[in-house]
Amino acid sequence: EEFVTQDMTIEAEYIPWVTILASNENTDDGKLALALAEGKFKENAALSVSDSSIEPPETAKIGETKVWDIRLTGTGLSDSDTTRIRLVNNNKSRVYAWKYTESGEWEKVKLTNKGKYVCADINGTSATICLTYTTASNITSIVVLAICGALAILAFIFRKKLALVIRRKKAV
Repeated sequence: EEFVTQDMTIEAEYIPWVTILASNENTDDGKLALALAEGKFKENAALSVSDSSIEPPETAKIGETKVWDIRLTGTGLSDSDTTRIRLVNNNKSRVYAWKYTESGEWEKVKLTNKGKYVCADINGTSATICLTYTTASNITSIVVLAICGALAILAFIFRKKLALVIRRKKAV
C-alpha cells in the first residue's frame, strides 16, 4: 500500500456532462426542437431527427402520422444503454407511439407527457419511432361513430324482436 506523505499538486480539467441534447430539426414554426435527449453526454454529442422511409403500422393511420429516424452521435453510449427521448407534441394532441424493432416489427411504446413533449425510452444510439397525433375532434368522431353503430345494431335487433312478437300475436 502506498500513502501520500507529503504535499502533492494534482492538475485536472473538469468538463461537465451535457445533460440534454436538442435536435437541430425544429417544428414548422421554428420554436421547438423535434426531439430532446436526456442523459449524460460528451460535449460533442448530437441528436438528429429525419423522416424515415419505413411504412407506419396499419394501426397508426388514425390521425396525423410521422415516422422518424432518431440518431445520437458522439455520446459515448453503447447499444445496451437506455436514453429518454422527448418527442414534440406542440398542439397537445393525444399521441400514440410505436418503435420499429430489429425483427422488422412495430412495437407499441408507452409515453409520458412532459410539457410540449411526450417521452419514450430508446435503447442504444438510434431508433425508428412512429407517432400518431389525434385531436380531440378525431377521437370524438370515432366515439360518436361507434355509438351510432351500436345504436343502429340495437335498433335492428329491437325491430326484429318486435316483428317476431307481432307475428306470434297474430298467430294466436
